[in-house]
This record gives sequence, structure tokens and C-alpha cells, in this order.
Amino acid sequence: MCSALDIVAKDDWPVLPRRHPELHSNGDAMAGPARAGCRLYHDDQPTESFRQDEVESEASDLDNSIGLQVHVDGAARSVVWDGPGFIGVLAPCDRITAVNGQPFVLTTLEQAVKTANSSALSLTFEVNSTLQTTMVDYSQSLRFPHLERFPGTVDRRSPPPAPRN
Repeated sequence: MCSALDIVAKDDWPVLPRRHPELHSNGDAMAGPARAGCRLYHDDQPTESFRQDEVESEASDLDNSIGLQVHVDGAARSVVWDGPGFIGVLAPCDRITAVNGQPFVLTTLEQAVKTANSSALSLTFEVNSTLQTTMVDYSQSLRFPHLERFPGTVDRRSPPPAPRN
């Protein structure tokens, strides 16, 4: 099987299935897109599909900013390991009740993250019926992921051309 795969695309196929699960760096996670001629970059504008995902899940995906996905009711759906929210002691299911002293609303949280480079980000949250306040150390803006093709590389993400008759 590895020989057949190597005909299609050169790689160290016998090692590849073990390599990714055993390593934990972002470089390894991005090796596939890089082989396909793409790089990952971030900016402050979400893609249309990114926003659609948020609408469908009724949550704000701030994984690439403060390391949290937050539901409209303030519940942390996920917390990125070693991200700013994790370091600020938030955990999944903690419910954010206030952002910088203002009652929680998703738009308030997003605006606070967007302007975090000019002010501290204070989150009050409820865990086990107890309110706690933490400072989230984050000094950038909103960050959304995008893939960009390297100039001069073949676009391998588009569908192949239709077969000829």
C-alpha cells in the first residue's frame, strides 16, 4: 500500500501514520496543508463559513484569540489548553456573567477582545454556584484563521477537472 501511495505523492508513508499522533507541535498539524501548497495565517476578519458555523452553534469561537468558545448563555463550550482563558483559570461549562464589569452578552465579549490591546480583559464567571473574577492576559485583537495558497503552487483544494468523454 505504501508503494502505491508513494507513486501518487512522495512521502515517508510507513512512518506517517505514527508520526502525527506521537508529536504535539503546530508545525506537524500544518504539514498537510503545507504539502498541499497552503499556509495558515490569522487576521481580524472571519470568513463567511466561520461566521455561519458560529450562527449554527449559537456560540462565539474565540479559540484563536482568548482560547475560548462561548455559547450565547455565557457557558464556555471549550477552553484551549494553555490559551489565555485556560491560564486565566476558566474551564469548560464555567458560565461568564460579566465582561469588564458589564453584563455578559456575546457582542460585549467580542468587542472587549477586539480592544484588548488597549485595556485589560476582566471576566466574571460562575463555577459551582460561586462567582469568580479573573484577568485574561491578552493584548491582541480578534484573530480568525485563513488558508492561503503559496504563489505558483497547484491548487489541490479545488475539485479536479471533469473527465473528458
